[in-house]
Order: sequence, then structure tokens, then C-alpha cells
Amino acid sequence: MTSFLVVGEGEPARTVLSGLLAKPEMEIVALVTASPRDSLLVDFAGKHRIPVERPSLLLAEEKVNASAKGRKIDWLLSANSTVIIPAPILAL
Repeated sequence: MTSFLVVGEGEPARTVLSGLLAKPEMEIVALVTASPRDSLLVDFAGKHRIPVERPSLLLAEEKVNASAKGRKIDWLLSANSTVIIPAPILAL
């Protein structure tokens, strides 16, 4: 199984999530978004039981590892995001 941490906003992020959900061998660890809790993107994630995290998650390696719950994150995908991802997080 290949696992993904998706960082993004709006329709582009929803499109990425939809594509990953269509493949049973793909696992979405979490969606990191600044979107309001009542947005269509957050609602979509909730309907598919994808954990939603705030961008502050990306400030500390420990937080990212905790959200992965022991799973290795194979890919970090950024879709329509203005979040700057620190180098130590990219190195995970």
C-alpha cells in the first residue's frame, strides 16, 4: 500500500483526493488544509474518513509522525496550496 499526505485547497485538492480514493492500493494518511471546517473540501474528506489537519501540523516532524500513526508516508502531494513545507518535513 502506498500512503499519501495531501496538502491543498479547494477543487484541485478534492480532485487529487478523488483520484487517490479510486485506487484501492492508495491510502490517504491525512489532508492538510487551511480551508474552513465547513468547506466543501473538508466535508468531502469527512465523508471519506480522511483525517483533516491544519497547516501547523507541518511545523514539527513529531506532529507529522503522530498524524501518520506509525505508518510511513510515501508521498507528500501539494495541490493548490500556499503552505511552505519546511525542509525537515520534506526529508521524512
